[in-house]
Amino acid sequence: MKKFLLFLGAPGSGKGTQAQKLQNKYGICQISTGDLLREVIARKTDLGKKVANYVHNGELVPDEVIVEIVKDKLAQDKDIKENGFILDGFPRTVRQADLLRKVLQDNNMQLEAVVFFEIDLETIVKRILGRLTCAKCGKIYNSYNNLPAQEGQCDVCGGKVARRVDDTEEKIRKRFSIYKEQTEPLLGYYEDSLIKIAGDKDLNAIFEDLEEIVSAKINA
Repeated sequence: MKKFLLFLGAPGSGKGTQAQKLQNKYGICQISTGDLLREVIARKTDLGKKVANYVHNGELVPDEVIVEIVKDKLAQDKDIKENGFILDGFPRTVRQADLLRKVLQDNNMQLEAVVFFEIDLETIVKRILGRLTCAKCGKIYNSYNNLPAQEGQCDVCGGKVARRVDDTEEKIRKRFSIYKEQTEPLLGYYEDSLIKIAGDKDLNAIFEDLEEIVSAKINA
């Protein structure tokens, strides 16, 4: 099931969780820019040191640097070439989308579907305040309806599961405001291939919708 997909939605809309579920079931590779940046920093290459400086100083990593990292991932990862990818959290701006289009063209790849997870701000606030994340592998849980089998311990890797320190209501609302300004314009950019999914349902219900709609879109 080789697919090239892009997931859009506000922070806390559930796109990362659903990308994980698709990856686990079908082997489609989830590409999260946050994970990629952490991987690059951990390798301590010249690029990794440059990215670490941006992050340490609280600066945004430039578009060109992020796109270069994504480009390397697409070109070198064998699983992506065999199984496809789900872009999660990238692009964030129309400019990044323009740069991404060139990268995909260079790799003979084309997005087959762009999925937008619709959800209101108050639901996002509640969801993120209950969100728990594995510090080791990044798997996401939720204190309301998706706890790990053993309290505080990741089901996948055994890492520590806890709430992120920056998941406060004030910061959640600020991140949503930035998303509305910078990322929501992508809905118009990708309108020809956009699929909308209600993101305020139960996780399993959302996944059922996702499987059905994405399959119909791709096989049409």
